[in-house]
Amino acid sequence: MNPYWFAPGIVLAVPLAVGPLGAFLGWLRPDTGFILFGFGILVAFVCALALPGMAAYATATGRPWRASALRASLLPMAVAGSVLVYLGSTGYPTINDISTDLAERPALEAETVGPEDAARLEFFAAVQSEAYPDLHPLGLEVSPAAAFERALTAARGMPGWELRGHDAAQGRISAIATTRIFRFVDDVVIRITPAPGGARVDVRSRSRIGGGDLGANARRIRAYLQRVRAG
Repeated sequence: MNPYWFAPGIVLAVPLAVGPLGAFLGWLRPDTGFILFGFGILVAFVCALALPGMAAYATATGRPWRASALRASLLPMAVAGSVLVYLGSTGYPTINDISTDLAERPALEAETVGPEDAARLEFFAAVQSEAYPDLHPLGLEVSPAAAFERALTAARGMPGWELRGHDAAQGRISAIATTRIFRFVDDVVIRITPAPGGARVDVRSRSRIGGGDLGANARRIRAYLQRVRAG
């Protein structure tokens, strides 16, 4: 096989490896690593379409490099196919701000909500209600003070979280959560309020970068509430 045919695999394999690894090790910014990774996927789709087409052309014209083109297409087709299967099986909505209270979200630090932001959050709320109907406030049959301590202990035990502040009087806990691979930093705020028979815990998790989160914020809220529930 002519070394020339290895080029497509190298062109897509390098950014697919360097993007996540560079972001994980801190050599690259999270968004830079993700863009590199996305470029590798784009190359995979282009090659997955172009190389079989070249093989068909070679077959029709009797060119000797038909088999080389087919072999070169195997890796791009495997990558593109895996991406399509993953996206088709997840079906995550393109939203990046998830909350257990959609009517009155816990406020993030120094957050201002203008008309455009309000419209965006209203759209997010409608989409979230359909996509994640299981996300709702957690009721605890303990005093608000006890619920706060329980919520704080759970936040301290969450992997990848760094507490940024907590105020028992306001019933508020803030943290940042760093994703495992690309090291994206997301904001988390927890609100504890009195409720009939005890206390109510609300959680909001928002990505700082990107229009969608592939379900990361919803998974984070579920994992946290499960930890609080377990006490």
